[in-house]
Amino acid sequence: MNMSDAQLVIDLPPDRLLQLLRGLLRDGRPLTVPVTGWSMTPTIRSGDVLTIAPASMRAPRWGDVVVFRDPAGRLRMHRVVGRMAGAPPQLRVRGDNSRGADPPVPTDAVLGVVIAISRGGRPRRFGLGAERYALAAAARLGLLRPLLHAGHRLRRRFPSASAPFSGDSHS
Repeated sequence: MNMSDAQLVIDLPPDRLLQLLRGLLRDGRPLTVPVTGWSMTPTIRSGDVLTIAPASMRAPRWGDVVVFRDPAGRLRMHRVVGRMAGAPPQLRVRGDNSRGADPPVPTDAVLGVVIAISRGGRPRRFGLGAERYALAAAARLGLLRPLLHAGHRLRRRFPSASAPFSGDSHS
């Protein structure tokens, strides 16, 4: 193995890793990290690399994809689909491919906002631009997941017709 292939792996227990991530984000440093999971498909897929800006640099807005601490202390990442008034203020969040909304997230549990997505080394913008508003509205109404699955069924049924529209073509 040559030195360009070497990787530094930080093997920490989840609570220590969360503490490290929170510290870096609190210090105002954007992070670039790979992610796993399918709750944000097709916007974000398992293996994508995300750049996360600290919440202190940019408050989460409707339609943004945020990284937050859930009540069990795990890191989660879903789209803001609403706000709830109260003390403290809370966000309604939901994965683009989730069956339902998450429990309300206190704004102080939000660690950062996803500002860039890379898939296979190429930048992806879908889901972070102006279309995030339509995605958030469809997710909030429970329409996004059925639409995604209908599109998937159509692509499987008519594979040659969907090739130019797959979203992964880089022509």
